[in-house]
This record gives sequence, C-alpha cells and structure tokens, in this order.
Amino acid sequence: MPRPVTLARSEVHEITSQNAEADYQLWVAVPTRNPRTPPRETYPVLYVTDADIWFCTAAEMTRLMHVLYAVLPPILVVGIAYGVEDPMLQGEIRNRDLTPTTSPGFEEMARRMNPEWKPALPEGRRMGRAAEFLAFLDDEVKPFVAERYPVEGKGALFGCSLGGLFALYALLAKPGSFDHYIAGSPAIWWDDAVLFDLEERTAASTKDVAANVFMGVGSLEEGGGVTAQDPFKFVTNVRAMASRLESRKYPSLTIETEVFDNEGHTSVPPVVLTRGLRMAFRGSASARRASGS
Repeated sequence: MPRPVTLARSEVHEITSQNAEADYQLWVAVPTRNPRTPPRETYPVLYVTDADIWFCTAAEMTRLMHVLYAVLPPILVVGIAYGVEDPMLQGEIRNRDLTPTTSPGFEEMARRMNPEWKPALPEGRRMGRAAEFLAFLDDEVKPFVAERYPVEGKGALFGCSLGGLFALYALLAKPGSFDHYIAGSPAIWWDDAVLFDLEERTAASTKDVAANVFMGVGSLEEGGGVTAQDPFKFVTNVRAMASRLESRKYPSLTIETEVFDNEGHTSVPPVVLTRGLRMAFRGSASARRASGS
C-alpha cells in the first residue's frame, strides 16, 4: 500500500493549552543549511497559523530562499495545527481561535453558503477566542519551542484571511509579542471592522509599536470580478489600516503594503509570505550578501 508523503526534517509535538483550553499540534520544520554561508548557533522563528493549510508551503519556501541564494537566513518554521482531518471542523476551530469577537452574522452567512453545516463546537466556543489563542502562543508555544530548539528573537507571525486578522490583532492587542507580522488578505471586515476600534484604543494608550508589518492582498479580491468577495473590502480595508498605522508616527514601526496584480484570495498567500519574509529579514547578513550590499 502506498505510504503518505512526509516533509523531511520535520517533527510533530502534541501540546495542550491551558490558556486556550484546547489541544493542538506543533509542526516544526528544521532549516536546511546552506553550505556556502557560515553555520548559525540560533535561528529566527516563523510562526504559522492555519498550519494545516500553509505549513508545508512556508517550510519549503524558507528553505529554498535560504539554500539557493541566501535571500533569507535559515528559519525554524513552527506551525500551529489542529490534528483533525475534517476541513469543516478545522474551519470551526480556526474561527474560534483567530477572531477577536463574536460576530452574530457570521454563522448566518456560513449557513447560507453551506445549508447542511452542523457545528461541532458548542455555542459560545465557536468565535472570539483570539485573546486566549495569543496567550497560548506567547506563554506556552514560545517557551516550548525555546526549550527544544536554538532560537533567537520574538519571531515572525504569518497568517492569511482570518489568520491575517489575527496577526493584526496580535500587533494591536499586545504590541511587541513578535518582531515581524505578515498579514495576507486580513479579514479586517470581521464584526463590522471591529479591528479599527482596537487600533484607536491602542493608539490612545501606546506611544510606540516596535515591529515590522507587511500586509498584502490580491487585486482580484475587490472589484476583480469575484462579486462574492467585494463586500469584504479586502483592498480598501488593508489600505485604510495601513494609513491609520502610518498616521500614528510610531518611531519603531515599519509598514509595507502591496496589492498584487491578478492575484485572488486563494492565490495570493504564498506571494504575501515570501515578500513579507524578505521585508522581515532583509537586514540579515545572508540577505545582504545575496543582494551584494
């Protein structure tokens, strides 16, 4: 009988979160060394939400971008996965973990899209647990990883759609949790764009936000012919959030945004990831050598 394909130099760790009150898997990809660059004693970390979807992409792209031309330093990739194969259940869990509030209209929309949907998670545990999930990452995942691997810095956080929403939520709710934030097609529309309210509260209470932030979205995600996506205003909201953050003049905040031509909601995430990684680590020694500077 054929064996399933496995990702080389990767490991799976089971972890139970006290903060999120749930079980997870941590998928870890150890970087491949470039023989033309000096060995490193420690590695930066890329934390990937929705690992069930994006972990293998992130692991192999970080390896390729380091080994072939040293565009990136060697990066340890840590994906937060759910350990379930049912895509509907995966969807419920990500809705729970990646959203900052409960949105009454969201499940109504989900049922219109799939009338046969029967929620597996109990009511009250299907949305709005981003604060607990962020505490899980900060207080449990990061120490777990640091005890087992030679890591450096606070890491980079990557997420798309609701994962992108969560990346921006983490930036605003607890500035300084990560060094870098890469948000692809962030679902800023969530709960009547409640994230803009959080941005205002953060600005009122915070003098500086030390981070690199990359937000990317596809041109086809708004006004690109897929009319079902237009109400979410992916492009408009990314531009508005970037404008707000830039207007705060945080001394230590660097923001880059890009609308990628002819890319849609499902095709743009790898582009956002690789461009965001280049922004995050362009000051590294390997990146400087690759660019000739």
